[in-house]
Amino acid sequence: MSEISDQDKLESELAHDPINKSIFLRRKLVDDFGECESSIESKVYNAISPKWLSNFLTSLGYEVEFGVDTKNQPLIRTNLTGQICRFFFYGEKLDHKLVNKNDTLFYSFTIVAYFGCHSVSPENLIFWNSNRRHMRAFYLSDNDLCLATDIRFRGGVTQEYIIDSLEWFKSRLALFNEFINDCTREEVACVN
Repeated sequence: MSEISDQDKLESELAHDPINKSIFLRRKLVDDFGECESSIESKVYNAISPKWLSNFLTSLGYEVEFGVDTKNQPLIRTNLTGQICRFFFYGEKLDHKLVNKNDTLFYSFTIVAYFGCHSVSPENLIFWNSNRRHMRAFYLSDNDLCLATDIRFRGGVTQEYIIDSLEWFKSRLALFNEFINDCTREEVACVN
């Protein structure tokens, strides 16, 4: 009977963890085959334009709605694991301000996922937010439940970092959906 090594156990656990899966697979490829040329550009970005991000998301296979909203702000909307998500841009690079906002460079963006109307209590949202890092849950004024995270470019990021951040946020969306369902069941049980 063969023993399973600690390394095999670790690899098995990481391979099934949605947060670390993409990082694990990339590292495993490097370990197995050595450094190789990636199809993903390793250029470091200190700022990006909404147009660039829209094209990048499209190249990853996402259907992207791209344009400007009623306040002439960049609009990128897509579907991540069944949730409509909108990207908001912050920190304009002032020396690169253009007439067309979609070409302006920004230092960060926020992804907001919309979950519609739910009856999750404020106490449960406080519990969620106090036990999670790098994201926040909140209600909009129209009772639309949202989950948001920021992606900042301080110090520079690569395309791989953006992909990993999207994958991480998608895994958080699945957990938040479970949390909403648990809260809804809990609140229905209290009423009965």
